[in-house]
Amino acid sequence: MKILAAIVVLVITAILATVLKSAASKLAQKVPALRRIGQDGASLGNAVGTILSMVIWLLGLVIVLGIFQLNQVLSPVTSMLEQGLGFLPNIIGAVFVFVIGLVIAKIVRALITTALNAVDFGKLLGTAQSGIQKATGGVMGDQQRAGAGAAPARQTGPTQTAPVHPGSAQGSQTAPQQTAPQQAGPQQTAPEQAGSQQAGPQHTAPQQRPTQPHPQQTQGHPQQGVGHPGQGGGANIPEILASVVFALIMIVVSIAALQILGIASISDPAAQMLTTVFTAIPNIIAAVALVGIGVLIARFVTGLFRPILESTGIDPWLQKNDVIPGDSSATPTILRIVEIAVVLFFAVMAAQVLGFPQITAILSQILDLGGSVLFGAVIIAAGFFIASVVSKLVSGTASTIIKWAIIILFAAMGLKSMGVADSIIEMAFGALVIGLAAAAVLAFGLGGRDAAARTLDKLEHNKGTSGSAAERGGTAASGGTAPSSGPAGS
Repeated sequence: MKILAAIVVLVITAILATVLKSAASKLAQKVPALRRIGQDGASLGNAVGTILSMVIWLLGLVIVLGIFQLNQVLSPVTSMLEQGLGFLPNIIGAVFVFVIGLVIAKIVRALITTALNAVDFGKLLGTAQSGIQKATGGVMGDQQRAGAGAAPARQTGPTQTAPVHPGSAQGSQTAPQQTAPQQAGPQQTAPEQAGSQQAGPQHTAPQQRPTQPHPQQTQGHPQQGVGHPGQGGGANIPEILASVVFALIMIVVSIAALQILGIASISDPAAQMLTTVFTAIPNIIAAVALVGIGVLIARFVTGLFRPILESTGIDPWLQKNDVIPGDSSATPTILRIVEIAVVLFFAVMAAQVLGFPQITAILSQILDLGGSVLFGAVIIAAGFFIASVVSKLVSGTASTIIKWAIIILFAAMGLKSMGVADSIIEMAFGALVIGLAAAAVLAFGLGGRDAAARTLDKLEHNKGTSGSAAERGGTAASGGTAPSSGPAGS
């Protein structure tokens, strides 16, 4: 009976294995994902069918071993099957979650791409940038207006060739005149005009040439990628945003699938990383917003300072005092420094929002040093101004000496305020003062040697005269008393 039961079980197992394998092969023909060919040359569907048939055969053999009560052989196989079949629901659940998440991510990506493609980001960015330039008049406005001056030169080709019609005689005459300078140079324009006027309608080749500028027209059109740089980056914005959202959704789905599988060594660090990323996203958005606001405020401030600096006449004054060359201007440099300072201030706040203490400390030190340098530069500029004013009040060599003395004094004060090598500046300034004093003494001693000798002789002569006069006074006093005492004694 046991042998008969084992034979029946084996027959049923073979039938089930064959049915499942054939069903998997038929399913592979309907599902494109199962048609992939593996390294062994078989499709993925056939491999799945083979695995299912092997599992059925394994179950059948376990039943046969159970019929014959072979417990020593059956126990390892049974434990392996229990673990495998117990883990099978987790695998099915993980695959199901991953597939559903993949479908949702693709749908969301398609929705974002379709919705954002309806918006012309290149035009919006260009309009916003031009509006900011008109409202603020920032430093970058001059550079972009200078760069925009070359754009009409590139657009002259398409605007000339656009009205040309091949069927008209006028178009056949004007087209070589317009396309010849772009292709063959200016030297070929005259023969082409003469040939087109003399030959008349007999020559059809010049009449067909107006169709050639169309590739150039598509390349140099101002509304395309080359002529309009704003749309090149604006066209990629929907795809970039959709790809970012797709990646975030797939990361979440993958971590969820790993958690279903129960692989804690992979899922726990991944979940922690994902939590950190999603926690940092609001801070990143806030930091980017702060930096963007800082850039706008910097351009607005520079737009306010530009007319003030131009009305004060600082450039003519600096050129007059030989601080800057005559063909240069200090206004763009000053405005750029102000713009960078404002942006750095907002960058410090952005670094604080992101929670980067090292970057915050570095930017704070840069701002402190920038403030010291700016204050020192103001002191040096004030020294130049005071020196120029004082030098006009005095004439001759003294004017130059006083001017440079004031400049050196204020330069030392400015460098001291900047904190640039304080000890070196103090030593240099002290050595300069002592050197000037020693130079004055040496100049008087060497250059005015005769005058110094006469002065010393005069001092010695006056001292000798006063000494001899004192001696004569003493002798006179002693001689006067002696005669008076003689008669008294007698």
